[in-house]
Amino acid sequence: MQIERGTTALYVSSKGDPFVRPRLLNFYRDTDIALGGLSKWISIDSSAFFQVS
Repeated sequence: MQIERGTTALYVSSKGDPFVRPRLLNFYRDTDIALGGLSKWISIDSSAFFQVS
């Protein structure tokens, strides 16, 4: 996911460089495959992110 994110930022900052686009699409595919291979997501109590001190 980190590689996909970095390549997305590169693509956007390059204003759609045609050299970067095919690589980005490959990283999207790779990320989708990797996430699809996960057997289970962890469970997180999301209320912990909204606590105000």
